[in-house]
Amino acid sequence: ATAGAGSRAAYWTGRVRGKVHDQAGSSLSERLFGVSVVSGGSVGATVYRAVAQTGQAPLTGSLQQILGQDYLGPVSAGLLYKDLPQAALPIPVLSDRAKVFEQGLESGYANIIGQNGLDSSLIASAATSRHWPALFLNSTWSDNGRRIVGATVQAPKGVLYEDLLHSLGADLRLSTAAHNSARFPLVSPAGYWHPQQDPATKQRLQDGGLFENYGAETAIEILEAARQQLGRDFHPLVILITSDPR
Repeated sequence: ATAGAGSRAAYWTGRVRGKVHDQAGSSLSERLFGVSVVSGGSVGATVYRAVAQTGQAPLTGSLQQILGQDYLGPVSAGLLYKDLPQAALPIPVLSDRAKVFEQGLESGYANIIGQNGLDSSLIASAATSRHWPALFLNSTWSDNGRRIVGATVQAPKGVLYEDLLHSLGADLRLSTAAHNSARFPLVSPAGYWHPQQDPATKQRLQDGGLFENYGAETAIEILEAARQQLGRDFHPLVILITSDPR
């Protein structure tokens, strides 16, 4: 589980995961089932997973270069020069700052790795042979205060969170899936979608930290679901990554 804290959490998550991966090698990917992540931690974990799937080694340097870039400057410019002018126009003609952030993250990845990775499909990422760890990207469902999670595995029975891909009935780019967990108010606009169960309504999601900032709630539910489905004792190890200076 990885806590959120903006760009600091993204960088720290990538550095910690990269360092452990480089030291543990393949044994980490074989033993790490999933990561429940929030806000900036979601960005760091998604980038880590995308880089790890390339088979590149070591990972730490590349992750630091990708996550150490300035992604918030263009977002601020997008607010001033795209979103505010668009508010005065009767039809949508300018891309919002959410798209600016996602495209910047995709470009930042491609510039360092030398190939695209974050513009690919969340569903396709789950279907690859090297799909671990599973991603659980926590967002807050603004309309009811619940968690809604974009994940690379289907939500098991008994969990209290909503499965975002099931509600959408559609796929997401990895950059969008990560950003959905990091839509902090004012920094990023809320994400809107029409649930396939009720297409006439419009729902909103925002930063996962507005519900719970450590990803621990979802991690506990996943562990409990695993215990029930395995039907036997097992010995989970939970690692909590936080960049909180306290």
